[in-house]
Amino acid sequence: MSLNASNTRSLQHIADSLAGYDPNSLAVVQAQAFISELVSTVQGVEHLALRSALGRVLAQPVHSPIDVPAHDNSAMDGYALRSSDLRHDGPTALKVVGTGLAGSQFEGVVASGQCVRITTGAVMPQGLDTVVPQEFTTLQEDVVRIEPGVVRAGDNRRLAGEDLALGAVALPAGRLINRELSLLEFNQRVLAQAQDPTVPLLERLRFLCISSSNLDEFFEIRVAGIKQLQHDSPRSTSPDGLTPAQQLTAIHDRATRLVAAQYACLNRQLLPALASAGIVLLRREELDDDARAWLAAYFEREIEPVLSPLALDPSRPFPRIQNKSLNFVVRIEGEDAYGREATLAIVQAPR
Repeated sequence: MSLNASNTRSLQHIADSLAGYDPNSLAVVQAQAFISELVSTVQGVEHLALRSALGRVLAQPVHSPIDVPAHDNSAMDGYALRSSDLRHDGPTALKVVGTGLAGSQFEGVVASGQCVRITTGAVMPQGLDTVVPQEFTTLQEDVVRIEPGVVRAGDNRRLAGEDLALGAVALPAGRLINRELSLLEFNQRVLAQAQDPTVPLLERLRFLCISSSNLDEFFEIRVAGIKQLQHDSPRSTSPDGLTPAQQLTAIHDRATRLVAAQYACLNRQLLPALASAGIVLLRREELDDDARAWLAAYFEREIEPVLSPLALDPSRPFPRIQNKSLNFVVRIEGEDAYGREATLAIVQAPR
């Protein structure tokens, strides 16, 4: 709808012409008549890029050009196998012949009696139809053992097009495109660059970092604004008809999937690829004695002198925490300057 340029009557003129008009108790039917005097139907149709269509009404439905997901893939970390190989009268023993990682596909041939180690989101190898979670298996050398009854045919597999099939309506006509959810979808496309094995490795890591920082900014600005709106006007609706609470629920669901995909990309794709290229990030338990000694000396010399613990106790307000800072809640012993027993403190990690 748009303002009718040919209608020159003022709002007050129209209001005065409505029978029984009371500005303090305007009936819905009267309000509708009031609005209809000022607007006319939009007849034109524009063709825009999706990102330029935020806040506009779709004149035609948008159909998905692909299956989502594009291929059958694993919904679990575990072992992909043929359901016909599962025994029901005793344990099943299968030889592990390879690994399928998220964002890639195991290209080998998997014969009967064999299986493939697979991660969440990895494309199912050809001919395999079931995934058994790794916690339900035991592995000895290259043979995995599966007890009967822990998995059924087709378990833990997501089918191609399960979320959205090729040609299905992704956005119906007449719908407004929610700006906040569109921003999350844009961030998903940034993450897709990090998941693309054809992109140079360090560039993939850069795209993952961009996706993460974009999400931080999204919550700091966009979600904070919706939270404020929920407090000030909880019954208000966005242009696409969602209340603040409904928007926050939709954002939570979409952002949860996005963050899970970010961690899967880092832990199952980028870190193994970086390790293969000679860039290894070691966990604490993987350090040798020399590295541990160097870290301890570095901490005592460079880090500990600049740490400033902030005590937590009921007599003081909770301390202000610097934005985007990493903080630890720690247990402490001893007394403060007033002789009170200290138990908890916040320590900000130096930047």
